[in-house]
Parts: sequence; structure tokens; C-alpha cells
Amino acid sequence: MKSLIGPKIKTVSGLENMLEQLLGQEIRRGGVLWIPFIPLLIFALAFEILPMGYIIYSSVHTTEGFSLHAYSQIINSKYYVISLRNSLLVSLAVGIIGLLIGTIGTLSLRSLSEAWREKLLTLVNMTSNFSGVPLAFAYIVLLGVNGLVTVLAKEKLGLDLYGAGFNLFSWTGIVLVYIYFTVPLALMLMYPAVYAIKQDIIEAAQIMGASRAYFWWRVGLPILLPAMLGSFTLLFANALGAYATAYALTNSNNSLVSITIANLVTGDIFPDPSLASALAVVMACFLSLSTLAQAEDASSYQLEGRIDNLYILGNTIRTEVSVQGKTLLVDRLNGFQGSDFVLNEEVRLLFEKSSLNILGGNYST
Repeated sequence: MKSLIGPKIKTVSGLENMLEQLLGQEIRRGGVLWIPFIPLLIFALAFEILPMGYIIYSSVHTTEGFSLHAYSQIINSKYYVISLRNSLLVSLAVGIIGLLIGTIGTLSLRSLSEAWREKLLTLVNMTSNFSGVPLAFAYIVLLGVNGLVTVLAKEKLGLDLYGAGFNLFSWTGIVLVYIYFTVPLALMLMYPAVYAIKQDIIEAAQIMGASRAYFWWRVGLPILLPAMLGSFTLLFANALGAYATAYALTNSNNSLVSITIANLVTGDIFPDPSLASALAVVMACFLSLSTLAQAEDASSYQLEGRIDNLYILGNTIRTEVSVQGKTLLVDRLNGFQGSDFVLNEEVRLLFEKSSLNILGGNYST
């Protein structure tokens, strides 16, 4: 059987040559179909590449010429360091909480019928676009000092939310409001990954001795982990760049880097576009580092492996599996007739994701 992950690329130049050949083949094959790609390229150049280039240029250029004074000011100023720290902590908390709730919610959708699932996904898609000033105003109406929920909880239940320490206009409130538009986004991001785990994979693992809980811990979670890391990066970036919601909720009382950048750009007294650009570049660096870390972690779950041979020995399945140059012999009691066993793509996926240790078999080299 052929390798599960394809051929290796020996050198960087070999990779470049392969990409050039593939791109040339696709262009020749597509012909005029590549014309719609041109507006996309122009759009990316005009609204992503050029603005980012100008921000980098502005961060190191002053009226006196080239200077790193803006970056030095960020490092030496406690105010800017605190704003960066606050934004990173809030984004980290929102990303983790939103990802956990979104993943659990997506897994729960598996138990619903397709009709109900489609209705809920439509609702989730709508709520994911409800953010900014309207969302902050809605939370103030519900959970403000004289909000509907606050008043009803105090009059009907005798529960004084603000007396108990809750404050919508604090960091707790910011995280709570951010979670509202983060959870739907997490659910939409995790939905394709969760539904890529078909029932055949679960049944294959159960046939080979894994319980349902053990399957999700040793097979399902490793399969979902790359998607979870990628989703977390997007949720982190979404929370880090959020501005209108936090500003409408707390004005400038809480120091966040997005609010600080806005004040530096639009400030009537002390505007400093160069410093604002430097803060934006620092934010972009944090996002780039998180993206690279996510890509590195995701790649660590991709092992080179292939299934060489499969034997039905009476009541035992014996599989020869090659993983990273090492051959493993996996034995497992069959429990059914050998003619009923089909080695489909889902079973191959179990081996590709390096989940051999869930099979409960005997391994030897």
C-alpha cells in the first residue's frame, strides 16, 4: 500500500521547483478561469499588503527620518506595556473559554437531527455578526447597574449582582461580552472538523477495543487538536483587535491596546500616529508568533506512516504498520469473521494520527 502522506521534499529548491510546476500546470489548465483571481490579488494588495507596509514604514519614520523611538517608548513606558499585557490576557482568556464552549457545543450538535442542526447553525451565524456598540448597549440594558436582569434578580430572587462583586464595566464584563461573539465563531470554525470524524471511525476504534470515552481522548482529540489550535489563533486575533465593544462599554477606563491605538490616532491633544503604528506592528508580531506556534504544534501530529500488510489469523487481526521508519505488529482479537473486515480510509486515519496505542493490542518491533 502507498504511503499515507505522500513523498518527501528533500530540499528547499526542490520544493520551489515543485510549486512552480504545479502553479504553471494549474494556470495552463484553468486558462481564462484564472481571470477572477486578479481582482482578489488587487484587493489583497490594496487592503492588506500595502496598509501593513505603510504601518511598518510609519512606525520607523518620523519627521527627522528613520528612528526606533516609538518602539523604545513602548518598551520603556509602563502604560503601553500594561495595555499590551491586558489585551493579551483578555484575548487568551476569551480564546480559551470560547474555544471550549464552541467545541463542546459543536459536539453536542451531533446528537440533533439534521433539520434542527441547520436551524441552530443559522441562528449561530446570525449571532456571530452581532458585536460592536449594539452588543455593548444590549449588555448594559440587561446587566447594567439598572439593567433588566440585574433588577429582576434583586427583586425576585434577592440576589444583588453588583453587591456580590459583579461589575459589567470591569475586566469581567469585557470578557463576558467578548465571549458572546467568540462562541458562535468558535462553533462555526469547529463544525467542519467535528463532522469530519464519521461514525465509521468511532465504530472501528470500538471494534479494536476502545471505549467511547477512550476514543475521544486518544483519537478524537488528537484529530481535532490541529483544528482547535487554528481556531484558537483566529479567536485570539479577533479578541485582540476588538475595539468598538470595549470602548462603548468602558470608554478609556480600561487600558487595552486597541483603545490606546485609537486614542493615539484620533487624539486631539497628543496624537502620535508613529507610536500607534508601532503598537499595531507589535500586535501583528504577537499574532504571527501565535500562528507559527499553532502551525508547529499541528505539524507535530502528522507522522509518516503506512499500513503494509493486514492478516486475518483465525480470530485475530494482525496488522503491520510502519511509523517513522519503525515497523509495528498490532494484534487484536477479531470477534467477527475475517471476510467482514474492510480497511477503509477511516481506519487508515486511526493509524495516520499516531493513535496505535488505543488499540489495546500487543506491539513489538
